[in-house]
Amino acid sequence: MIDKAIVRDNFSRIASQYEEKAILQEKIGKSFLNGINHLVKKSGYILDIGCGSAKLTKEINILNPQAKIFALDLSLAMLEIAKNKCDCLLADAQNLAFLKDSFDLVISNLTYQWINDLSKAFLEAKRILKNNGDFCFTVFGQSTLEELRSVYKRVTKRNIPNILLKKDYIYQNLLEIGFKKIEINCFLEKELYLDLTSLVRWLKDIGTNRIEKPSFIGREKWQKLNNLYKLNYEYDNQVYASFEVIFVKASKYR
Repeated sequence: MIDKAIVRDNFSRIASQYEEKAILQEKIGKSFLNGINHLVKKSGYILDIGCGSAKLTKEINILNPQAKIFALDLSLAMLEIAKNKCDCLLADAQNLAFLKDSFDLVISNLTYQWINDLSKAFLEAKRILKNNGDFCFTVFGQSTLEELRSVYKRVTKRNIPNILLKKDYIYQNLLEIGFKKIEINCFLEKELYLDLTSLVRWLKDIGTNRIEKPSFIGREKWQKLNNLYKLNYEYDNQVYASFEVIFVKASKYR
């Protein structure tokens, strides 16, 4: 189970530095926007769920300045940053404060992996979409950080809990709720870090760390983790980490 309060507090804590640190998220957001720009341009009412600091929301407004764009996030600290870029509100994706048939396009970049009841969140997105409206989002998939999971298990004999989503699970939920024309594509992003410690520090800096702190496993085991990671996943005097990105498009038809 995902503790919504912890997710909210984590992202509130790092809100002031999020744009500076979230380079991967920005890269994925740009790729996401390139894939849906034709939908953005034709939509009159657009909602961005989990807008964070609203950097992507602002790009959507530039792409279609005539559209009425709303954004929401669970973190009030994030919205304090976002409010100068768009109309935004504090809200949960599982309980959207809009009338049914309100939006032509509902989007979200890397948010739905933090939601417990995916079916309820998808049902809410469908409810507020107009007929023929589109629902587009990205999430991190279960192969994300597979290198870290592997070395962690080898050293500690324990698994890192994997809360991330499988594309088949996403597809089945959308299908059961009644979405049509469901398209799901996956790709891997590989990012470089100085060492494993730098990777884990970055995860903490962007509010998404799910691994035990080094103090909980001891210095000796942490050093083994670092060494094993470097031995197996070194590239150009750094180490790499994989991030599986799932890109979803679906449409609402009555």
